[in-house]
Amino acid sequence: MNPYPERRAAMVVQEETRHGRAIAQSSGGFAFLAASGHFIVEGARGIAVTSGIPEFVIGATVVAVGTSMPELATTVIAKLRGHDEIGLGTLLGSNVFNGLFVIGTAAVLCPIRFDPREVRWASEWSPLS
Repeated sequence: MNPYPERRAAMVVQEETRHGRAIAQSSGGFAFLAASGHFIVEGARGIAVTSGIPEFVIGATVVAVGTSMPELATTVIAKLRGHDEIGLGTLLGSNVFNGLFVIGTAAVLCPIRFDPREVRWASEWSPLS
């Protein structure tokens, strides 16, 4: 039996308040993420139109660099705080995800044709690089 039921009630109210605040902050974060993604794409498109560069080239460079910035920021902050393993994990995890999930999804949507001899050659020589 809890000798202080009013403390328990106050803790429950405080916990519910934290839960609601976390939901509100997450919702706001997702809204800002969607808006910033839209602004990045529109800005890159504007750069392409203004400078006469094909939109694909801008998409493959500016947007690619922009989407890599969170990993770079995480790695730099982790390094500055002395957590080298976080930086390494972020870079490796991002590359593995891009290699397996993104390319795999693209291959499902549009099958990739390749020569099996090229895969064999790459698997033999890639450990040396």
